[in-house]
Amino acid sequence: MADTEDLQESSFVEKGRGKWGKGGVPHKGWKCVDVEDLGEPHLVCDMCESQQIRYAHYMKHPDYEFPLVVGCVCAGNMEQDLASAKNRDAKMRSRATQRKKWTDRHWRVSHSGNYWLITQGWRVVIYRRPNIWNAMLVSTDGWETKHFVNKEFWNLEKAMLAAFDKLTWVLMNDS
Repeated sequence: MADTEDLQESSFVEKGRGKWGKGGVPHKGWKCVDVEDLGEPHLVCDMCESQQIRYAHYMKHPDYEFPLVVGCVCAGNMEQDLASAKNRDAKMRSRATQRKKWTDRHWRVSHSGNYWLITQGWRVVIYRRPNIWNAMLVSTDGWETKHFVNKEFWNLEKAMLAAFDKLTWVLMNDS
């Protein structure tokens, strides 16, 4: 848990901007249920209602009907743990850098024309069917666990990026 002074890293909380200044909205006891990279800052934080956010923290509270999509500092104050919120943000920034480089990796091509590589215990396979691309992950641990990307793509690069997103999700949720 972060120090109290660390939690006041933003004047939004102090000045009561947005929902920070409204009754009926809990200010503590929230839980982060997901984090998403929006690609660029184009969403306004639901809590302070003033900060543009790129990395969206999805927050839920048992006494509030709707989840809120907020930025790092508001998330840290809402859950009373700014360090955890900053850690999530840092992981998303690192992931964004890795994602940019993903399609430039050395992809091998099988005899049947599938693109593939092995990384982090998974064989990532991008395969083509007539007019569409798709992707799947196959574990390399001998169990042949498979995860499919549940969407079809018109080009190879989009299928590769979807495979990266699926791999990220699997690594975060299977550990």
